[in-house]
Amino acid sequence: MRDQHTFVPLEESEVVLAERICRRLREHKKHLVRLLIARFGAALCEGALEETIRVEKNGGSYVTLDGSGGVRRRLPGGVFIATVKSRAPAKEFKAVMRRSAEIDKLLKKQLEARGAPGGAPTRKRPRVSVLERVGD
Repeated sequence: MRDQHTFVPLEESEVVLAERICRRLREHKKHLVRLLIARFGAALCEGALEETIRVEKNGGSYVTLDGSGGVRRRLPGGVFIATVKSRAPAKEFKAVMRRSAEIDKLLKKQLEARGAPGGAPTRKRPRVSVLERVGD
Protein backbone atom coordinates (compact mmCIF):
# COMPACT_ATOMS: atom_id res chain seq x y z
CA MET A 1 0.00 0.00 0.00
CA ARG A 2 1.30 3.43 -0.90
CA ASP A 3 1.89 5.92 1.86
CA GLN A 4 -0.33 8.90 1.08
CA HIS A 5 2.22 11.33 2.55
CA THR A 6 5.15 10.26 0.37
CA PHE A 7 3.38 9.29 -2.86
CA VAL A 8 3.99 11.58 -5.85
CA PRO A 9 1.48 11.02 -8.68
CA LEU A 10 2.99 10.89 -12.17
CA GLU A 11 2.02 9.76 -15.66
CA GLU A 12 3.31 6.32 -16.63
CA SER A 13 5.97 7.78 -18.95
CA GLU A 14 7.15 10.04 -16.11
CA VAL A 15 7.37 7.06 -13.74
CA VAL A 16 9.55 5.27 -16.29
CA LEU A 17 11.77 8.36 -16.55
CA ALA A 18 12.04 8.65 -12.74
CA GLU A 19 13.05 5.00 -12.47
CA ARG A 20 15.59 5.41 -15.28
CA ILE A 21 17.11 8.48 -13.60
CA CYS A 22 17.31 6.78 -10.20
CA ARG A 23 18.80 3.61 -11.67
CA ARG A 24 21.30 5.40 -13.92
CA LEU A 25 22.49 7.77 -11.18
CA ARG A 26 22.06 5.32 -8.28
CA GLU A 27 19.87 7.90 -6.54
CA HIS A 28 18.05 6.45 -3.53
CA LYS A 29 15.74 9.45 -3.02
CA LYS A 30 13.19 8.39 -5.59
CA HIS A 31 10.61 10.74 -4.11
CA LEU A 32 12.88 13.72 -4.84
CA VAL A 33 13.32 12.72 -8.48
CA ARG A 34 9.56 12.20 -8.78
CA LEU A 35 8.89 15.63 -7.22
CA LEU A 36 11.34 17.28 -9.64
CA ILE A 37 9.64 15.62 -12.62
CA ALA A 38 6.16 16.52 -11.34
CA ARG A 39 7.09 20.19 -10.79
CA PHE A 40 9.46 20.92 -13.69
CA GLY A 41 8.43 18.37 -16.30
CA ALA A 42 9.98 15.40 -18.03
CA ALA A 43 11.76 17.48 -20.67
CA LEU A 44 13.76 19.55 -18.17
CA CYS A 45 14.65 16.46 -16.11
CA GLU A 46 15.60 14.42 -19.15
CA GLY A 47 17.87 17.25 -20.30
CA ALA A 48 19.38 17.42 -16.82
CA LEU A 49 20.02 13.66 -16.94
CA GLU A 50 21.82 14.00 -20.29
CA GLU A 51 23.89 16.89 -18.91
CA THR A 52 24.71 14.85 -15.78
CA ILE A 53 25.89 11.90 -17.87
CA ARG A 54 28.08 14.25 -19.93
CA VAL A 55 29.58 15.83 -16.78
CA GLU A 56 30.25 12.40 -15.26
CA LYS A 57 31.97 11.17 -18.45
CA ASN A 58 34.22 14.27 -18.33
CA GLY A 59 35.44 13.65 -14.79
CA GLY A 60 32.52 14.74 -12.66
CA SER A 61 31.76 17.84 -10.65
CA TYR A 62 33.47 18.95 -7.46
CA VAL A 63 32.15 20.87 -4.50
CA THR A 64 34.08 22.86 -1.87
CA LEU A 65 33.51 21.72 1.71
CA ASP A 66 32.40 24.35 4.22
CA GLY A 67 35.02 25.43 6.71
CA SER A 68 37.71 22.89 5.89
CA GLY A 69 38.56 24.28 2.49
CA GLY A 70 38.65 20.76 1.12
CA VAL A 71 37.08 19.55 -2.08
CA ARG A 72 35.13 16.38 -2.79
CA ARG A 73 33.60 14.85 -5.88
CA ARG A 74 29.88 15.41 -6.15
CA LEU A 75 27.84 12.20 -6.46
CA PRO A 76 25.93 11.72 -9.74
CA GLY A 77 22.60 12.40 -8.00
CA GLY A 78 24.01 15.67 -6.68
CA VAL A 79 25.15 16.67 -10.15
CA PHE A 80 21.63 15.96 -11.44
CA ILE A 81 20.00 18.02 -8.68
CA ALA A 82 22.46 20.91 -9.18
CA THR A 83 21.70 20.84 -12.92
CA VAL A 84 17.95 20.93 -12.31
CA LYS A 85 18.48 23.75 -9.80
CA SER A 86 20.39 25.81 -12.38
CA ARG A 87 17.57 25.38 -14.94
CA ALA A 88 14.52 25.79 -12.69
CA PRO A 89 13.01 28.86 -11.02
CA ALA A 90 14.67 29.28 -7.61
CA LYS A 91 11.45 29.73 -5.63
CA GLU A 92 9.86 26.59 -7.07
CA PHE A 93 13.06 24.58 -6.63
CA LYS A 94 13.20 25.55 -2.94
CA ALA A 95 9.58 24.46 -2.52
CA VAL A 96 10.41 21.04 -4.00
CA MET A 97 13.41 20.66 -1.70
CA ARG A 98 11.31 21.59 1.34
CA ARG A 99 8.71 18.98 0.37
CA SER A 100 11.47 16.41 -0.12
CA ALA A 101 12.84 17.19 3.36
CA GLU A 102 9.35 16.65 4.81
CA ILE A 103 9.12 13.28 3.05
CA ASP A 104 12.61 12.36 4.33
CA LYS A 105 11.42 13.01 7.90
CA LEU A 106 8.30 10.89 7.37
CA LEU A 107 10.36 8.04 5.93
CA LYS A 108 12.80 8.25 8.83
CA LYS A 109 9.90 8.02 11.30
CA GLN A 110 8.56 4.97 9.46
CA LEU A 111 11.96 3.27 9.65
CA GLU A 112 12.28 4.08 13.35
CA ALA A 113 8.80 2.64 13.96
CA ARG A 114 9.96 -0.60 12.33
CA GLY A 115 12.88 -0.77 14.74
CA ALA A 116 15.76 0.67 12.73
CA PRO A 117 17.63 3.02 15.10
CA GLY A 118 17.92 6.52 13.68
CA GLY A 119 16.31 5.38 10.46
CA ALA A 120 19.68 4.62 8.92
CA PRO A 121 21.51 1.35 8.42
CA THR A 122 24.27 0.72 10.91
CA ARG A 123 27.89 0.50 9.81
CA LYS A 124 29.50 -2.90 10.30
CA ARG A 125 32.95 -1.49 10.88
CA PRO A 126 34.10 1.90 12.16
CA ARG A 127 35.40 4.45 9.72
CA VAL A 128 39.16 4.66 9.58
CA SER A 129 40.87 7.77 8.29
CA VAL A 130 43.29 7.57 5.40
CA LEU A 131 46.15 8.51 7.72
CA GLU A 132 45.37 5.62 10.06
CA ARG A 133 45.36 3.18 7.14
CA VAL A 134 48.71 4.44 5.87
CA GLY A 135 50.30 3.77 9.26
CA ASP A 136 49.43 0.05 9.16
